[in-house]
Amino acid sequence: MRLKANLMLLAASTLCVSLAAFAQDAQPEGGVAGVRSIRGKVTATAPPMFTIKTEEGETWQVKLGPNARVVKGGQRFGGPRGEGRGPRGDNAQRGENDQREPPQAIAITDIHVGDMLIAGGDVDQSAKKVNAVFGSVIDAVTVKKLEADWGVTYVAGKITAIDADNAKITIQGPEGKSATIQADENTSFRKGHENITLADIKAGDTITARGAQKNGAFTPTILVVFDPNARRGPRNPDNAPRNPSNNAPPTNEK
Repeated sequence: MRLKANLMLLAASTLCVSLAAFAQDAQPEGGVAGVRSIRGKVTATAPPMFTIKTEEGETWQVKLGPNARVVKGGQRFGGPRGEGRGPRGDNAQRGENDQREPPQAIAITDIHVGDMLIAGGDVDQSAKKVNAVFGSVIDAVTVKKLEADWGVTYVAGKITAIDADNAKITIQGPEGKSATIQADENTSFRKGHENITLADIKAGDTITARGAQKNGAFTPTILVVFDPNARRGPRNPDNAPRNPSNNAPPTNEK
């Protein structure tokens, strides 16, 4: 029954993917030592410099140099990473709706005001600057759709409080949004590829939940806790797109 529910959830919508899920998939596969990421909405462009405003309301400057890898797309449609999937390497539970829009390398001039930019590289917290080695872009139309759907078909953010006795979880979302979600007997809980319970969730965890309004409250069908220690498989450098504005060929170094 849980597998069936997850597959139905995956098929529900290709647009209701949380910004947190997008950001997770935007990280370099396998991770890059010393690389951290910042995401925010683009408020000004002067390539190679971009100004973004984060969900916390901070203003950051992002530099996408000639060697930065910049892509648009590549996020999984139908659910955040780990949702409705089997163990690592098992494709049996990846239904036809668990698919990925192929990432497309773009020029930095294709980044516009209103887009969401996830940038990773040398992060200077004090100066609020990023010398980025990679960037992933979500177009403004998709960003607006995600913002409109928050609290209606999905909720994503950081847990600020848990009322375990009543199965209620309070979430702090982007741009000051907050919501209290009501879990029920049909809610599935996951962390990475593992099934967990409400008792395994704590304040401070970052989550994304899919569901719908029920009896005046948002009730999730599935709630996924993001594991900051999870690592993905190594990237094949032969397939790694590069910033086309640089006109530099992709590296084939092993």
